[in-house]
Amino acid sequence: MAGVLLHTAAELVKVLGYEHGMYSSSEDARTSPEPPLIPKENVEELAKLVVHKIEAAATGGSLAAHPSFMGVVWHWRLFGQEDRATEWVRQLAASDENLMKIIRQMRGEIRSQSFSDRVATATPHVDCEPCRPAPRLWSGATRCAGRRDAVQADDDRRALLSALGMT
Repeated sequence: MAGVLLHTAAELVKVLGYEHGMYSSSEDARTSPEPPLIPKENVEELAKLVVHKIEAAATGGSLAAHPSFMGVVWHWRLFGQEDRATEWVRQLAASDENLMKIIRQMRGEIRSQSFSDRVATATPHVDCEPCRPAPRLWSGATRCAGRRDAVQADDDRRALLSALGMT
């Protein structure tokens, strides 16, 4: 499964699993009054198939080339393969280039605004949760901080380093 199809398949399995209360912190997460579209056993089989495809892509190198591979990794972890997904991210982050890809994909903004503010304040943020068990990953961010080519533009670079607490 290449590119977008892998992410789409994982997203579909997640949604089908939600119909059965799977992949949530509560057994009472199922809110639909309608019966599930697909039996739970079939969803579990689909999840195994998607995990197999994700692992094949990780092993074959195509997962790292995916434009939003951290989203696929998130699903990989969701489907019960947290250790394998974390190890793959740890190995991928060994190179500066891949580490910066990981950080860019986890980067975002937190917007806040108080009653007296005329405009919202945007604060750069990097979601470290997907790499929580990999503290060495973040020590690698320091080695990338000084690279001029680490982030495509100076503004982008400053925002990224600020989000990582490195400025």
